[in-house]
Amino acid sequence: MFRNDCINTIDPKQGQAFAAITRKSWLRAGITLFVADFKALMGLLVTWQRRASSRRMLAGMDNRQLRDMGLTREQAHQESSRPFWRG
Repeated sequence: MFRNDCINTIDPKQGQAFAAITRKSWLRAGITLFVADFKALMGLLVTWQRRASSRRMLAGMDNRQLRDMGLTREQAHQESSRPFWRG
């Protein structure tokens, strides 16, 4: 009896409007998460590209340039041989 009373009080138009709002909010939240993930991915790709570029430059430096930076040839080789995805 209680259930029937509750069901009879729901206006079908209000229920549809609520469902539309819920779908819209879910869609908006999904897009927001996608954009945030995309930005994070782009940031990671930029970081990796900078590391790879820096390590290539380091590998190409001569002994004088390395000495100016306070690095030995061995240290430069160790750093430049690391994969770009390792910080």
